[in-house]
Amino acid sequence: GSSSSTSPDESALTSYVTAALAKALTEVPSLSVGGLDDALQHAKTYLSGAAGAKRTYTKLLRIHALFLAGLIGKAEAASEVLALSESTGMLRHWTGSFSTAQDVELTGYGVLVLSLTESMGEAFEGARWLLKQRKASGGFHSTQDTIIALS
Repeated sequence: GSSSSTSPDESALTSYVTAALAKALTEVPSLSVGGLDDALQHAKTYLSGAAGAKRTYTKLLRIHALFLAGLIGKAEAASEVLALSESTGMLRHWTGSFSTAQDVELTGYGVLVLSLTESMGEAFEGARWLLKQRKASGGFHSTQDTIIALS
């Protein structure tokens, strides 16, 4: 699709599928699926058209997927993710939502990408913010944000 027909839901779904395929190739190097390289290149083209997405969630998923697929490098992924974050002192988080639960999930994705790109100082700032959001029971606000934050 062209960038004018790219919806946030389509971009998020494409990002999830691209990340899953890229991770499968990494985890199972002998995986042989005809057309997979072409599919990843099509995903890159599509997700590149989604660069103007408005939602931080969609942007983070897109950057994560492109990096896992080897379609953008460490420096570019880290730079794009950091540009979406808010930093106060030794804390860093990602927001753009209407709930703390989604902010926890967004920050989990931000920390994940920063860790993968070996931007450990900034990743630790995000981890510190996440630790401040934990409930007494050890979890966060919902199952989904807890799983992402702990991944």
